Amino acid sequence: MFAASVVGEFGFFGKIPALGDFVTRSLPRDQVGLADEWMQHGLFTLRSISETWLDSYLVAPVWQFILPAGIWSPAPLCGALMPSVDRVGRYFPVIAFAPIGIDPMAEAAMLWRRMSRLAQVLPSVLHQQLDAETTLGLLQDPHINDAEDWRRILSLDDFNAYGDKSIWWSERTQYSPLREINHRGKPDADLFLRLFGH
Repeated sequence: MFAASVVGEFGFFGKIPALGDFVTRSLPRDQVGLADEWMQHGLFTLRSISETWLDSYLVAPVWQFILPAGIWSPAPLCGALMPSVDRVGRYFPVIAFAPIGIDPMAEAAMLWRRMSRLAQVLPSVLHQQLDAETTLGLLQDPHINDAEDWRRILSLDDFNAYGDKSIWWSERTQYSPLREINHRGKPDADLFLRLFGH
């Protein structure tokens, strides 16, 4: 099964509407720390440069991503990120990710289909106010999206699992085209602004 052989178990970190504080499941502490530091700094920067930051934050899409090895983990990572909020109205994203077990480009189509499915189910955490354990179970959904939109993400052809460039993309919808962002080095405030700003 692709989900087991190529992508490891997904964990998540951030805020979800069912709970009143930060929550994490099935992620190493050091990786949570790196993701937290990035998102805290990015959200602070977004708030500090725009009085209307919430308008852009709330309509940001689900972003899928691939990180090369050495950024947050010894292995390459794949995942999804979206705007979220906790039970008492404090805004903070939720991020889910997992290690990639083999060269991701050897299975580019299947990797995209697994990631696309993750992006489809992740909003349920918000809309259905799922608790932490139900959310964790949802992320292990082995189904895939059979669409062929992955071919539109041209940078997948150039991705180096041991390089310094990550790829971030959002799905095509009736309201917006497929969007793609390439970023070199560790995720930083500039990347966060591109993902959640205007």
